[in-house]
Amino acid sequence: MKRKHAREVEEMEVDLRGKEREVREVREDLRLARSDLERERETASSLKSTLAMHSTTHLTLTTQNQLLQSQLEAHTKMIADLTLKLEEAERLVEEKDKEVREGEFVRRKLHNMVLELKGNIRVFCRVRPVLKSDGDEPAPMTFPDKRENKEIVLESSSESAMGQERREVFEPSATQADVFEEISMLAQSCTDGYNVCIFAYGQTGSGKSYTMEGGLVRRTIVIQE
Repeated sequence: MKRKHAREVEEMEVDLRGKEREVREVREDLRLARSDLERERETASSLKSTLAMHSTTHLTLTTQNQLLQSQLEAHTKMIADLTLKLEEAERLVEEKDKEVREGEFVRRKLHNMVLELKGNIRVFCRVRPVLKSDGDEPAPMTFPDKRENKEIVLESSSESAMGQERREVFEPSATQADVFEEISMLAQSCTDGYNVCIFAYGQTGSGKSYTMEGGLVRRTIVIQE
């Protein structure tokens, strides 16, 4: 109970100090406000004295004042018109921003639907060019599907050789741009916030690192989490 009471007393003291600090701040603000008021009063008194001293020019000043008042009214009307136009422009901008956000949401949704229709899991096959270290005789393979590039035929005498269905086959002449064009929608889906995984597999020297990173001269951006 004593600790609780002491804690309450301490909290009250903290609140009291805070209130005292607020009171001091308010008093300081009041002092400054009174000083400003006194200064304004002195300024007003000085202006009144000056106006009394120049009473002979009252008519001219009145005419000038009327002219300035007329200009002020014209500028006030112009400002009001510009304010209305600005509010209308801001409203249109807000509507366009809303349309853009809604359009972006629909685009992402449709983009993801297109990817789902293409298949959430897709397998691509890329055949790298023959290197000098491969020997003089390249592997006996052909690419019969010249229209859609979805077929590769590899002659093999092994009884364990098996075929797999591919979404796309990239011939040795295919460039990095060709590969990226095929997976660019996945990259867009990744920037839209969807989970995307792209990886390359194959034996050593088959071109996995080159495909994923672009070689030593020009690498792509690799994002790792």
